[in-house]
Amino acid sequence: MLYLFHGDDEFSRAEAVSRLKAEMDATLGPLNTAVLAGRNLQLGALRAACDTVPFMVPWRLVIVEELLGSAPAPGSKASRRPEAASAAERARLAEIVEWLPQAPETTRLVFNESHSLGDKHPL
Repeated sequence: MLYLFHGDDEFSRAEAVSRLKAEMDATLGPLNTAVLAGRNLQLGALRAACDTVPFMVPWRLVIVEELLGSAPAPGSKASRRPEAASAAERARLAEIVEWLPQAPETTRLVFNESHSLGDKHPL
């Protein structure tokens, strides 16, 4: 299952992720949760996290933070908008979007973006 939380309402996005975490087993949940920094995330790393078999629970949670690179670079005050992506970043996103239908049913995949995405965005 795929979730996309986006927009500048950080509190609501954090609550939505917290609700998903709360649905998990209190003891085994952390073992079945992966949080990935999306800025330079490659498809292989995303697939490895998603393809991992859940441990003693029916599903695992994979959270990708800022896949589109919207978060400011460390030490920077300026933020990058998703539409400012380079050709390489657009190709990386296209590769990930193309793979999404193959994501295992045992994975709840969350994309958490700090900027709103337009209606025509591939995600």
